[in-house]
Formats: sequence, structure tokens, C-alpha cells
Amino acid sequence: MLLSSGAIEAELSRVPDKDILDRIMGLYSAASDRVMITDTTEVRASRYYNEGMDPFDSLHLALAVEGLADVLLTVDDRMIKTAARIGSSIRVANPVNWLMEVI
Repeated sequence: MLLSSGAIEAELSRVPDKDILDRIMGLYSAASDRVMITDTTEVRASRYYNEGMDPFDSLHLALAVEGLADVLLTVDDRMIKTAARIGSSIRVANPVNWLMEVI
């Protein structure tokens, strides 16, 4: 299942290339569930931030955990390494690497 959130939409609004954004939005439109920011999400995101994660990445990870995601896909190597270091309860992986494992 693909999740949506306001944090993802804020991130997508910063994509400058319209062609790339159109392709991403084609995938994103398949999102079946929306994860909302709650007090619990904010507490969790603060914990990740205090452990060294970027503020926006902290929110993405907290939302993925709240949404019971199996994996959070990102091309941000720093986020992947930080999530592993802090012992994230869900896997954070590069989409290409993850796809090669899945197929």
C-alpha cells in the first residue's frame, strides 16, 4: 500500500522539473491511505530529530511509522544511514535497491 501525507506533498511542491513531477504524481495518485500528523507523530519526529535526523526526514519517518508502512523509500543516503543508526522500527531504503530485492 502506498501512503500519502502533507509532508510528502510539501516535498513534491519543491520539485522544479515538471516532467519529473508529472511522473511522480502519476505514482503518488495510487496512494490509498493518508497519514495525518498527530501529537504522537510530532513526539516521534522530535525523538528522531534529537537523535540526529534532519527535521523534515524526521517527520517523514514518523508518518511512515504511524501509517504502519513496511518500508520508507528515499534516495537520501544520509536519511537511510541515520534511520539505521537510530534503530528505526521500519526499514528505510533506496527504491532501486529495494526493488531489486523484491523482484
